[in-house]
Amino acid sequence: MQKAIITILISIGTVISITALVAVGTHAIYGTTDDTTNIFVPMNDQSTGANATVSESPLDPDRIQIPVVHVNAHVQHVGVGKSGNMAVPTNYFDVGWFRLGSKPGQKGSAVIDGHVDNGLGSAGVFHDLNKLSRGDDIFVLNKTGDKIRFKVTEIMIVSNKDKTITQAVFSKNGNPRLTLITCDGVWIQSERQYDKRLIVFADLVQTNR
Repeated sequence: MQKAIITILISIGTVISITALVAVGTHAIYGTTDDTTNIFVPMNDQSTGANATVSESPLDPDRIQIPVVHVNAHVQHVGVGKSGNMAVPTNYFDVGWFRLGSKPGQKGSAVIDGHVDNGLGSAGVFHDLNKLSRGDDIFVLNKTGDKIRFKVTEIMIVSNKDKTITQAVFSKNGNPRLTLITCDGVWIQSERQYDKRLIVFADLVQTNR
């Protein structure tokens, strides 16, 4: 009887431990509490990319490849979360393109986000984004294999509460460029998110259609 009681208690403890781990992991997998990057989208800049002025060769993104950090990921098309922030992909191995902004290759900033981890000890798609350097190549492809190439020009880390960066991130003006976003810094359990955002800016250098 004593062994049976001990076995039951261990079983209950195991279930509780697993449940707690999954709960913590879910918040890391899906970003903040409302599944967003915490990068605010300016309300006056949410017109669809389809209506924006286009450059020579914009495309609907299907995959992103970053050879130097071994990224080859599917691109989900995401919008705005209920808090007004950019939404995130629904898993930790895909990335999310902000479909209400510029397309890759189009005038302005095409924005793509991805998770840094899944909260369970496994790396997310953008786990090694902080290893990028200026001049590194980033490729975006559509479903038919058409490809455009960007080169990294700037990397910065900002507070998750810094809204001064939003215009630069989501701007539809200027030369075609790519902006990548992921989490960085320290996990804040009370906020269920990381306290920093890593942002990578890259300029369009080549189309291959």
